[in-house]
Amino acid sequence: MTKDQWKSLYCILEDIYSDFEEAYQESSNGRNKNIRDAANKKVRNSIRLADIHIKDHSEAYELLTGDKEIPGYQRTFNYSDFLKPDFFNVEMDILLRKIKNFIN
Repeated sequence: MTKDQWKSLYCILEDIYSDFEEAYQESSNGRNKNIRDAANKKVRNSIRLADIHIKDHSEAYELLTGDKEIPGYQRTFNYSDFLKPDFFNVEMDILLRKIKNFIN
């Protein structure tokens, strides 16, 4: 990927993560069930969008799941954990920092 492609992906993922963080807080701390349910939908949608963009960029997938030395089954396991909200909350922040360092 070129530097511009990394920058574009970073901006997209940063926006997705921002939406996720807001919804993630409401999904557990919302005042009522309707608010929590709506927030859970936003959480799932944010994860789904990030999944699409990461899978479209194999270098980002590799950056997230580990280097090429790691066996394929372990990478798949790492990625399946990433798609869970609790892990996504932590791992997406780490991925964004890695991409930012990669750009710089």
